[in-house]
Amino acid sequence: MFLCALFSKVMAITLPLVMVLYDYVFLEGSCKAPAKKFFPPQITVKDKMIFFVLAAVFAAIGAAAAVPSFDGNFIASLFKNIYRAVFQYAFYIVKFFLPFKLSIVYPPAMESKTLFTILLPFFVLFWSWINIAAFKKSKKIFFGLMFYTITILPVLNIVPFGLEIPADRFTYIPYIGLFYCAANGISLINSKKSKAAAAAALCCIIVFFCFLSRERVNEWKDNITLFTKSIERYPTYIAYANRGAAYFEAKEYSLALEDEFKALDAGFSYDAIAHILIAFIYRETGKHEEALKEVNIGLDSASYDDAKNAYSLRADIYRSLSEHDKAVEDLRHLYDYYENTNYIFWETAAIYEEAGKYHLSVLEIEKLLELEPHNAEAKRHRTKLLNKIADGDYPIPEDAA
Repeated sequence: MFLCALFSKVMAITLPLVMVLYDYVFLEGSCKAPAKKFFPPQITVKDKMIFFVLAAVFAAIGAAAAVPSFDGNFIASLFKNIYRAVFQYAFYIVKFFLPFKLSIVYPPAMESKTLFTILLPFFVLFWSWINIAAFKKSKKIFFGLMFYTITILPVLNIVPFGLEIPADRFTYIPYIGLFYCAANGISLINSKKSKAAAAAALCCIIVFFCFLSRERVNEWKDNITLFTKSIERYPTYIAYANRGAAYFEAKEYSLALEDEFKALDAGFSYDAIAHILIAFIYRETGKHEEALKEVNIGLDSASYDDAKNAYSLRADIYRSLSEHDKAVEDLRHLYDYYENTNYIFWETAAIYEEAGKYHLSVLEIEKLLELEPHNAEAKRHRTKLLNKIADGDYPIPEDAA
């Protein structure tokens, strides 16, 4: 089961540490104060060694598969990454206790300019004091706080890989620790014969979260509504780029274009995506020259998946401009991206037919039929093209195969 979890989510690597934490807190038999020794006898690491080994292997694989995004100055980047990790650690705690202005995307730590950023050092000192007090006074509270800390570590980007922004989805497991602390707080009130106060507090919390949940559900009506709300709270380039994509799907091309340019102006990290989407918009609105310019810019910095879409789009643009040879050349690039090349053969055959090069179109269909010998549509089209050639609609050049 643990192996399956490792294949699914990186956060699973924290399980061995949580198991050690559980032993440390709960196996002594008393919950009033932690053991005097840092590693009391009840903590056994030996029986958990297989979990540590598997976690280490998958952590190494994940690190090897990604390239850390350090800047040129390693020391400066390290301090920046530590600040980002501390900011996100504290940011999630604040959102737990004050779940207002929730958003599908938040601004990166280095771009956040709020009161919270100014108060961050004081918050860190306050939270450290709470952890030390819990360590001395209550094992259960200490367990909840450390559970949060351990399970949030993999997503704090101390060693950054890719896009480093806070996101609510990273807190689903870590928040279990904070909810555990809250539950113990209510239980403490109840144990002191203040059941009415405990019940009232619990009811208020439930009503409060029901109201917030209802408001959030309404925001998830569709992507346009979702990212519009996000922009109202945090006008980030990611929100603009995603709302632009949503407008594009809704065929609101002018609004889509406006949002994509705003994303670029705001410093969209993945600018290739924005330029390629702008090219799609121009293509749909018949502005082929502008589309060609944008897709060329996008291709300069496109990732593997984005380049696949860009080459396919540019081939279609060239086809619309009747530059058939260039369109075919871009389709040839797609051999590196598709295992199933049937689509490429079929599209190339169609382009050659539009250009009046029937013999080359027949050759592409022949390649397709080698992969799909029972493709009746391809056979019928090949016959149609051969009849055109036989009727003299297009004579076969002497050098044609």
